[in-house]
Amino acid sequence: MNIIKNLFGNTEKNKTCNDEINIRDIRNNFLYTNDNKVMCYIKIHPLNLYLLSNKERVSIIKQLSAELSSETKPMKFFSIARPVEVSTVLDDLRELQNNANNQIQKVLIRLQINEILRLTLTGDRVERQNYLIIWQDMNDYAEKDLLKRAMDLTNKFSVCNIKAEILEEHQIIQLCSSFTNMNYAYKEDSDYDDYLPMIRLEGEL
Repeated sequence: MNIIKNLFGNTEKNKTCNDEINIRDIRNNFLYTNDNKVMCYIKIHPLNLYLLSNKERVSIIKQLSAELSSETKPMKFFSIARPVEVSTVLDDLRELQNNANNQIQKVLIRLQINEILRLTLTGDRVERQNYLIIWQDMNDYAEKDLLKRAMDLTNKFSVCNIKAEILEEHQIIQLCSSFTNMNYAYKEDSDYDDYLPMIRLEGEL
């Protein structure tokens, strides 16, 4: 075997990480794949249905269904657990700690800061983040057409009072890191009842 390799060269191609995960490049609002497709990602901010009445829930469901009824092209929806963004909360607590005149108050704020950091580092403080993926084959107008479709989708969610945003380059990279970087990935438990959306008939809410 070694003689054959020496005569004809090593025909085995060493695969890179990008070959395995099918990512060729990430630029602006798009991810480009090795199989000649361009993808765009939309983040859908959560809506707390527990704060709404049954009538309000039915109204949102009907309105969103009507808005999305014109969508004929394929899309994918997925939801993942990510650590809660606590940097703003920590900055506010540190400012309160610096301005506190009472020593006991400073101690209590410091304990709260340490507890938030502990929960963040152990992965106990997570939130569900929801995304839509839209894509099409690469051509001269792919980016323009895909961005227009993404903007139309965000507007449809906005009509239903659901905030949605098109991911920028750094946000797409961070999202990919959730699957490929063990420092970002979060291991979920096996109880999916609270995570999977349930489809129900009208009147079953």
